[in-house]
Amino acid sequence: MLGVLFEIQQLTDKLRGFDCVMETNVPIGSGVSSSAALECGIAFGLNELFDLGLTKWQMAKLGQRAEHNFVGTKCGIMDQFSSVMGKKDYTMLLDCMTLDFEYIPTAVDPYVILMLNTNVTHNLSTSGYNTRREESSTGLALIAKRFNKKNSFRDIDLSMVEACKEELGEIRYKRCRYVLEEMERVLEACEALKAGNLVRLGELLYESHTGQQHDYEISCEELDFLVEFSKPEAQILGSRMMGGGFGGCTLNIIHKDAVDDYLPRVSKAYKEKFGIELSHFITVPSDGTTILTQ
Repeated sequence: MLGVLFEIQQLTDKLRGFDCVMETNVPIGSGVSSSAALECGIAFGLNELFDLGLTKWQMAKLGQRAEHNFVGTKCGIMDQFSSVMGKKDYTMLLDCMTLDFEYIPTAVDPYVILMLNTNVTHNLSTSGYNTRREESSTGLALIAKRFNKKNSFRDIDLSMVEACKEELGEIRYKRCRYVLEEMERVLEACEALKAGNLVRLGELLYESHTGQQHDYEISCEELDFLVEFSKPEAQILGSRMMGGGFGGCTLNIIHKDAVDDYLPRVSKAYKEKFGIELSHFITVPSDGTTILTQ
């Protein structure tokens, strides 16, 4: 919150003293962007309270700057963008270079989005998040220089990564390969959503988690266990970890009639394996930050 207040003060001198009460049902440290929700919530509220005239994009960006400058996490803009720009019953495709975005109708019935929380907490500023960014960016710079390309993953391809494999070394090679493959999966997932092909979407979720587990190496034993446990379940189409990794939640597309049967079984197996209670919630694509009046 202090970081957000500081960033607002760089844009306007209209802030005054205020009272604030916070209540949350977003699990903290679970990879579902609780920090972005807090940042954008306080910015949105102060914008209304003091008539600051901030746009939604300004609020998202100042939340990101608070992460960069106050917390020390060099995050992207996706979490804050999602928190502010969300739209009920739609998924969003965001181009983080141009900030263009597209709303994609998302109908999952008779399936639901089940989040399973490992209750293994993480802190992105002290975890490997910044390290992964550094490994990816230095690998990209090497490839771009070798092939005289712009310093952007969208301007290189897998053949270039393969050509630089020895020079990159094992770690940077895996990071760069993952980024390119994940970019393709994202675009294919959008097409699957548009076509209502939830089976293919589920397959892409599994493929994505495999990449995060082995190539980007941001998963953990607890997350991997939950994803593997879901694979034999005919009523689950796909599963992957959420957020920055090293703990948090898995996202599962599961038939709504199977939830009550699945939860006790996966919770028992998880408790027996790790000695940790599993928690869960069901979510849907919904509107972003809003003002509620009583």
